[in-house]
Amino acid sequence: MKEYPGWVTELTDADLVRIFGSATLDRGRDYAAQGRISHVIVAEKLLSAQVQGSGYRSYRTSVVHDPARGRITTICACPVGSLCKHAAALLVHARGTAVHEETAPWRRVLDPVLRTFVPNTEGARLAIQFDEDGYGPALLPLRWGRSERWVRTGANWNDLRYTREGFNPAQLAALNAIRDTYRGFIYSASQALELRNCDPGVWPALRRAAEAGVGFVAGKGPGRRDVPQPELLAEPAELRFLVDGDDAGIALVPFVRVGSSAALFGPGMLLGTPAHGVWINTGDRVWFGPLVRALSKGEQELLGAGTMRIPAADVAVFAAGYLPRLRQRFVV
Repeated sequence: MKEYPGWVTELTDADLVRIFGSATLDRGRDYAAQGRISHVIVAEKLLSAQVQGSGYRSYRTSVVHDPARGRITTICACPVGSLCKHAAALLVHARGTAVHEETAPWRRVLDPVLRTFVPNTEGARLAIQFDEDGYGPALLPLRWGRSERWVRTGANWNDLRYTREGFNPAQLAALNAIRDTYRGFIYSASQALELRNCDPGVWPALRRAAEAGVGFVAGKGPGRRDVPQPELLAEPAELRFLVDGDDAGIALVPFVRVGSSAALFGPGMLLGTPAHGVWINTGDRVWFGPLVRALSKGEQELLGAGTMRIPAADVAVFAAGYLPRLRQRFVV
């Protein structure tokens, strides 16, 4: 029997949400419930374990407690590296195990039977699963089930539209606000809501959902591959161009700028008609959010052409006639 340090059991749910965010913590809870944690090492200020990822690969994950600063630091061998679902799973597992071992055996047997049932006056929590259908993100609503994990049963877009009881009211209102921005029709219970078919009002609706505590859950992409954990941008994204040259000419390279971060522009990034948002999947991270402004059809076609190469003989014409006009529309 491992003896866990006191700081593990002192962590509250609110502490874990503050450290990891609700979406990452929910994934961590799923992993802990699935028994993905093994080879746990416990020290006064350290927890370390092997945590099985979404495939067959396991990652060495560590959590360090700094009592002087009252701070938790996490380190993981996964691509995210820190504050990931694997570290959240380790803390959830450790906290649950520690509390269980501190409880007298007779209470462990009687408590589940005799515990007074307290109804959830706030209603069932809701989440959105982000899948990729080959053309961009597709959104499916989820609810927190009795199995202590996210489930789809009883939480499709039609259920949420016509059911007013049983769900967290603020989260239910936020998900219905997202549905209201959808320009298509919901024909079946299993139908996802394609983000590319939503109007620009979807962005404040998604922000409202995040602020109400709606979980953002990573789903599946083409070929059943895992989609990285989606992150709603804190500020709008801006499309820009980089001019790179050599003796052969210059290249006009489109990219997406978000704060101090940037990503090369690629197919499938633009959302909406006209485009008003972006979905940026780098393979180990997903960002999504609104653009600083909607794009015209011609601007979308320009970006869709990808990197444009201008031969050396045409550089002077481009610089004198095209570059000034391009800079009226984009940062170059």
